Amino acid sequence: MQELVFRTHPSTVGFIVKQINTKPGGESIDYVVHFRPFLARKTASETRMEILYNKKHLFNLPVVADGDGDPHQLTIWKNQLEYELYETHQLKIDAEKDLVEAMFVSIDDTPKLVVNMKQTCIPRIVGLPERAIFLNWFPPNIDPAQYGLKIDTREIPQKSALWFKLRGEVSGTKAYALLGFFVPSKQADKDYSFTKPAVFSEESKNNMRLGNASEEYIIICYLHVFPDRNFYEVGWCPLPAGYPCNWGASPDGIVSDPAMTWAKINAALAADKDDVYTEAEMKKYDITKGACEFKTSRMKTCMEPYFIAQVYMEMMALNVVWCDLVRYRPDEEARVYRIYRSKKMEARMLKLWKYAYQNHQRLQDVVMEPDFVAIRASLKEMAAASQPYKVVRINADNALLEKFQNYTEYLASFEKVLPPVEEEDETHVERAKKIARLERDPDGGGARMMIELIAAQMQDYGKLLQNFQTRK
Repeated sequence: MQELVFRTHPSTVGFIVKQINTKPGGESIDYVVHFRPFLARKTASETRMEILYNKKHLFNLPVVADGDGDPHQLTIWKNQLEYELYETHQLKIDAEKDLVEAMFVSIDDTPKLVVNMKQTCIPRIVGLPERAIFLNWFPPNIDPAQYGLKIDTREIPQKSALWFKLRGEVSGTKAYALLGFFVPSKQADKDYSFTKPAVFSEESKNNMRLGNASEEYIIICYLHVFPDRNFYEVGWCPLPAGYPCNWGASPDGIVSDPAMTWAKINAALAADKDDVYTEAEMKKYDITKGACEFKTSRMKTCMEPYFIAQVYMEMMALNVVWCDLVRYRPDEEARVYRIYRSKKMEARMLKLWKYAYQNHQRLQDVVMEPDFVAIRASLKEMAAASQPYKVVRINADNALLEKFQNYTEYLASFEKVLPPVEEEDETHVERAKKIARLERDPDGGGARMMIELIAAQMQDYGKLLQNFQTRK
């Protein structure tokens, strides 16, 4: 990512910028701006932070942003880790003294640079119903162990710095690789390694960007067509006791369906009596809760066999027995498939997952063994037989289109930054250099110029002193 320029208006506000981390893939970077000295709230509301790239503003908003209602308050550790969350950025504050200590912002390069508004997770979003519950942002420069914080991995937002650290060795996407999906042959890639970070083509990156950009629209669509349901965001969900340690999944969410019954599940699984859930087994689950997974494509809306392996890992991690998989084609169609958790299929996959993971150094050979070839064939048959239980024609639903438009306008409102600040004739440092030159080489007309320069410097010092007194 290219170098960014940070500056404040007024320019007398002191700050230090630090790049905290670069998330895997290098397309998202977290920055923290430490204010020196800390800003009183009134000063912060009158201070505008600007972030420029090639002289174009990516960010040009007040530190304490204006908006409808109050910002979301987040206290992780009283008097030490207190924050205010806005849609565009987050602030570290001293609530007792009403001071702003630092500001956080995440910049994405996808491929153009944009301010990432995914991590604020404020549920007060135009177009998103109150039935969509999101997780709180977590500061990217805090190590929970440093403060002795007990972290529930399910409550850390996905794609955040801490989420990347907390993920286990085997996830939903690794689940289908362990069965042989997208594992290249030795001829195609002799250097393939299951544990090596994946290298994505530009096409794959574009597909992932499309998926990330579509998530909120899918949630709006899902809750629009199912008005009696709720959506809950989740982070990393480890498998429960009895399954391999350090395995888990990060589903797109949990959804509730109050109309779901055990009779429906057992009817769907009745082809094999061993798959039917007993009364004792039913007591282990909340039948109204299920996993939710989103898959976006500009072309396809069908079920794919490797999706099934992924959502099985997600159902196991969430301890649920069904999953709604939403295939979404932007601006055109959404198809909702319901997948039920077969006990026999789970046992079959789990056995192969364990074997493949224990022998992952030779995974390219393992996945060509008969049992792996057979399970891929079974999943292909299941995918081919899958039919959506709900098809949404987006362009034919005016109420849904209006909700989409509301959300699009909401996002666009943050791109309408304040007009660029006119460049000052000279900065504080430039004036100081000019004064030094005049002192070394005075001339007949230099006295008035020096007086004007010193007066400008004194005005700057006066602003700094005022800020310091406000802080005191």
